[in-house]
Amino acid sequence: MFQSAAKTLSVATISRATWFSLRHYCQKAPATLRVSEAVSGAELGANVKVQGWIRSVRPQKANLFLHVNDGSSLQSLQVVASSKLNDPLLTFGSAVEVTGTLRKSPHQKQPVELEADQIHIVGECNPVDFPFKIKDRTDPFQIS
Repeated sequence: MFQSAAKTLSVATISRATWFSLRHYCQKAPATLRVSEAVSGAELGANVKVQGWIRSVRPQKANLFLHVNDGSSLQSLQVVASSKLNDPLLTFGSAVEVTGTLRKSPHQKQPVELEADQIHIVGECNPVDFPFKIKDRTDPFQIS
């Protein structure tokens, strides 16, 4: 009887803040993937975190599209986010950490896309100081 009373007393004395912090601590953390692992579709449907540099940004009315690459693959990972996550610091060359769900893409040219829940800007890239973007170059023999 004494042991059951002690158990109920200890559970009753846990504060609400402690309970919420324990609940937050016990949640499963997203798996950190490289872009090459994400593009291969290894963790479809899972909550993942991808870190890399922005290769392109396309803001639209309802969505924000980012191409993120970390150098592990020649192919970039497309990130689809709500327009609420748009930030003026999201520019070409910015370092980001994107957390979300990896889904199969409806488009045939890319196997997967990341539906972002959170975009954390690790390092910004000022487009005035670094104005270089990747451009498609034509071969010199074609320009004649």
